[in-house]
Amino acid sequence: MFSEPRISVLRSVALALACLAGHGAAFAGDLAVAPMGPVYGPVFVPTPLPQAAPAAAAAASGTIGYQVAEELRYAAKFCGQLGDRYQVDCVSERIAAAAAKLPKTGDYAESWAALDSASKQLEALAQDAWDRDTPRITARAAGTTPVRTSRPLRAVEADRMPAVRQQAARVLEETQTVLLRSASRSAERQGQFLEIAQALDSNKVLLRS
Repeated sequence: MFSEPRISVLRSVALALACLAGHGAAFAGDLAVAPMGPVYGPVFVPTPLPQAAPAAAAAASGTIGYQVAEELRYAAKFCGQLGDRYQVDCVSERIAAAAAKLPKTGDYAESWAALDSASKQLEALAQDAWDRDTPRITARAAGTTPVRTSRPLRAVEADRMPAVRQQAARVLEETQTVLLRSASRSAERQGQFLEIAQALDSNKVLLRS
């Protein structure tokens, strides 16, 4: 007989493997993304999102762009654990959550608008190709900074998935261009905007995989 902690770990690994299956059985309701730390092999489970300063304090200190970049990098790891048919909508939701931390005015206005637009475009792609026979899910990860999707995520129809993922990746590429333009216009925030643009790379790679 396995001890109770051993059973818990086995259940977590089995759930993560099921999430990676992509075309396997769909999940309804709440889907845990367990913060188990790096696992080497067929399953990658990210560490929790690092503790960050409150958005208002980060904005005041001029570090909010770096915080947003960190959240975007984590988004690729978080969404990468889900079945691939959910990943476009997951990246959309995570970009929206990151963008919400940016001020909508001043030097950050163009970057906020670029991320907000990218999120909405990806959500529209997922909505248009939504497989209504597959249940929507809410994904979450525990830890010192818990992460939970703010809305249920849609699965894309299997036969439309390759095209939708490529379209989504192009949206992110266009968003990077806007962010780089923002960087060229603000010497003070340049480093932050470059970090945000680079952080979208991991999400773009995920969607092209």
